[in-house]
Amino acid sequence: MIYVKESGVATDTGWVAVAGGLTIPVPATQGGTGQTVYAVGDLLYAATTTTLGKLADVAAGSYLRSGGVSTAPVWSTLILPNAATQYRIPYATATNTWGESANLNFQDDRFALGGNASDARFQYLQTGTPALAGAGLRMYSLRTTLNMPVASVGYGSEVMPTFVEAASGVHAELVGLFVGPLFTNGAATTTLVAGGYFALGAAPAGTTSAAAIYVLQPPTGATYNYAMWIDAGNVRLDGELTVGGINADGSGKAACVKADGNLGTCSDAVGAGGTCTCG
Repeated sequence: MIYVKESGVATDTGWVAVAGGLTIPVPATQGGTGQTVYAVGDLLYAATTTTLGKLADVAAGSYLRSGGVSTAPVWSTLILPNAATQYRIPYATATNTWGESANLNFQDDRFALGGNASDARFQYLQTGTPALAGAGLRMYSLRTTLNMPVASVGYGSEVMPTFVEAASGVHAELVGLFVGPLFTNGAATTTLVAGGYFALGAAPAGTTSAAAIYVLQPPTGATYNYAMWIDAGNVRLDGELTVGGINADGSGKAACVKADGNLGTCSDAVGAGGTCTCG
């Protein structure tokens, strides 16, 4: 017969008998665990409605997750870091493993690749040699396929910032798109360097007009408004230049500049989107 204290009061000297006695180990139905041996890190859980089970510890970084209703809990296969650095964005550094990198940051409303965002909403600050295959290395590439709906207008990339002038002072420049690459001398020989490179592919059959660069309209509101302004340097045109709407010889035909640099006249009248044979 096994006796236990009748109450938890230290001065209580009364003992009562436990009906049927206690089994060893004491089962959960009698206030025990039913377990006799533990490993460091073991967790107890309800294996059934009347017994407790043990969940063994696993590698650092795993977290306890639900196995589902009426199912034992399980350790995750996903490994999470134990700490986080301010502004860094977590990502999968390996299969089932999350981590972070100093090259991926989001601070307030600024996103940066390659470092911390400073003076731009989006920055790509990566340096070094890109680990890319092939002869054409690109630090940034935007390649999309647009399946156009009927009678719609498509833009592969749109840049439309809105500038709000300050209440005072002078803004030296407000530029919608600035392209200013820098080049460092090396031992190689370079055939061509350019701030911008435009190569338009074949236009769809039936297209009326196509252009590698198209200026829709000049600005308005300034003292001097230009659709295009070459501020310095020589301008080279390897093809013919057509100047529409100018009578070169009184014939009503558009003037043009021939490939040899001399002024000519289009052999036919040039309409909107038309072509010119300069002669």
